[in-house]
Amino acid sequence: MIAPFLIYFEVIFLNYTISFNEASTDFSKRFGKLLPVVDPAAGSQQDHPWLFNIGMALRQGEIPFINLDNGLGAFLLESLQSGVFYPPNLLLPVMDLSSSQFFDLFQVLHILLLAIGSFRLFRLYIRWELALILACAFSLSFLTFFNVNMVHFRAFVWTPFMAWAAICIARGNYSIWVILTAAGATICSITAGNPQESFFNLIAVGILFVSEVLQSKRINWKKLNIFGLSFVGGMLIATPAVLPYLIGKREGWIQSVESTVRSSFSISPQWLLSWLIPYINGPHQAYYRPSISSNFEYATFPIHPLLLFLAIAGLSILILNLRKHTSRKYNQYPNQLVFLVSLAAGILGIINISSFSPFQKIVATLPFVNTIQLTKYINYIHLLIAVSAVIALSWLIEMPLLHRRRVTALVLVVSTGLVFLIVLFQIIDPAWKFRFDRFDQVLMAWMGSVLAIAACVLFLVTDSARPRWNVFMGLLLLASLGLKPFGFFKALTPYSPFPIAGLDLAQERILSNADTPNTNLLRKYERLEVFDPILNQAFATFMSSNFSVLSGSLHLQIPSNQVIKAEQIPLLRFMGVTSTYGYTIEENDQIRRLQESFIRVKDPLPRIFVIKDEAAIAASCQAKNYAQTVELIQAGMASQPVNGVQKGVNDLRFTLDRPGTGTLVSLQAFSPGWELAGRSATPFCTVFNAWKGEFQANQPYQLTYTPPGLRKSYALVFAGILLVLGAIALSSRDRRSAP
Repeated sequence: MIAPFLIYFEVIFLNYTISFNEASTDFSKRFGKLLPVVDPAAGSQQDHPWLFNIGMALRQGEIPFINLDNGLGAFLLESLQSGVFYPPNLLLPVMDLSSSQFFDLFQVLHILLLAIGSFRLFRLYIRWELALILACAFSLSFLTFFNVNMVHFRAFVWTPFMAWAAICIARGNYSIWVILTAAGATICSITAGNPQESFFNLIAVGILFVSEVLQSKRINWKKLNIFGLSFVGGMLIATPAVLPYLIGKREGWIQSVESTVRSSFSISPQWLLSWLIPYINGPHQAYYRPSISSNFEYATFPIHPLLLFLAIAGLSILILNLRKHTSRKYNQYPNQLVFLVSLAAGILGIINISSFSPFQKIVATLPFVNTIQLTKYINYIHLLIAVSAVIALSWLIEMPLLHRRRVTALVLVVSTGLVFLIVLFQIIDPAWKFRFDRFDQVLMAWMGSVLAIAACVLFLVTDSARPRWNVFMGLLLLASLGLKPFGFFKALTPYSPFPIAGLDLAQERILSNADTPNTNLLRKYERLEVFDPILNQAFATFMSSNFSVLSGSLHLQIPSNQVIKAEQIPLLRFMGVTSTYGYTIEENDQIRRLQESFIRVKDPLPRIFVIKDEAAIAASCQAKNYAQTVELIQAGMASQPVNGVQKGVNDLRFTLDRPGTGTLVSLQAFSPGWELAGRSATPFCTVFNAWKGEFQANQPYQLTYTPPGLRKSYALVFAGILLVLGAIALSSRDRRSAP
């Protein structure tokens, strides 16, 4: 319980953070020699502000479906990664959302969940003291340190709970708690925001379940039915987090900013060999896939060295066949089939990320974005090898002391020799251009690895009656401090106010290049940038055709060095942009400079308005004559809101100043999920929302957003609940007849 907070003492007690905020605009200069996380921007420019918005919405008693402060109304639920329906989000309203450290605490709590789940799983194979030690090793490995700030880490932490429930079912334990854990952990994993991670996690769970069933040498159809009902029920209950994206993608309302680079996972044999050793010399492009960030290459070593050592020991026991050296009771090797299947599946997973894998094209066709980004793919490999390591330690600890010492010595010699050969290969291979100046960067990680192995060896060679497991535990926690990369930066606890005082940020729509999306979302003004691989299709096309800004990897943003020309000001007015911050703009009579960096756009269109006739306007939009478009709209405007538009969590509320018949236009990015009195929006000038009708003055109107497909998913949720109840009912017979 204490270990995660002990290891992350900097971010809990010393005001450091794993998030990236306006205090660290250039994060490359804020870290130490090794990055504390693989992708500093992933959690900070998306996850941190999303969690803030979700927490604020939950405080108002609503679940947010759309982000009204970004991208003219950017997709939130459809983005998959936001984790809108994630059950632990209920903790957010009681956290201090004004400080960036709420994000750190939220993530460290997930490390604790991973430790608890892995302890419960390992306890099925080994006594509690050793399960505790290996759970700490598993939850405080390289995998956690590199990915703790990422949303798919939250998706992964539920996998040990899923595996525990699956194994319990395979062994005939059909308690209600087991079934609810299977369904609940599946729901949490899928809704956490990375269903592609959950896909691979479910494969690992299925492998463990099948191996346990085969080990019993008797297929029990009741076990299979309860397993299927529990996990399929959980998946159906989680469909609201996935179905809106799938429907939006199918209908063409969503643009997935996919990248072949981020979806590749082709490791060369040379790099695959060095995969066993962290930080020897960093990534080498000739031996690895091209990448938008070389930091991703560090994630090729997520497995704790202690777990690798034990897995090798277990394999050595089976290969050497120690029957003639042991009594009959030690020949049976409990859970031998589970060990072999888990280890084989883990090795197959490693091979499958290599350049000679036959499955790359098949897996890359999954209907998610960036499916095979390595940090999302490799977690389940870690779990499978960890299970094999736990079983191997259970064998070792039950062996006579002499035989245990022999196996330990053999594995230590083999492991040391393998490490020596790999390091020698990288030193002498001219392709690597070995850099001895990196020694200080690898020293801590290597010393942590050596300490972890040494602690295990010390434990295994001591007296078999009662080995000093508490010493083992203490040394392992010290090793975790060595394994952990360093370089966390200071947190900015109070978020900075916008530089221009006295603005009504609720009515601002700003084109800005000076602040990170983290800042923008927390300051609650609307910005044109979208940082997300999921974009509104119409808005993305509109921005790319007018600014050429659609990135091939993650976001949609006007380049910071771009000069806004005078002829582009009508385009800004057309989008309802009230001001710009940080951009250089050619002087003209359509702007008013309040400060050097802050410029007012004169007479932009109101956020909502009613026009009498849109035929001529549509033709002008088609011709991209936005100056004429704005003039036609202003000349034909029948009414507009009184005192602006009030933004809710998923709605816009307003009252019109005059009655009018025609088309009501809302300058939000188009989606058929926008509704007025139950009627879906139609596109206006391809990019905005519109409704035809007769509109009255002094009558409150409300535009609401409901993601397409969300209502359909509720029927699947109901079906999932029925399946879980069916699993409970099917298992109840055994409970009634049990002694």
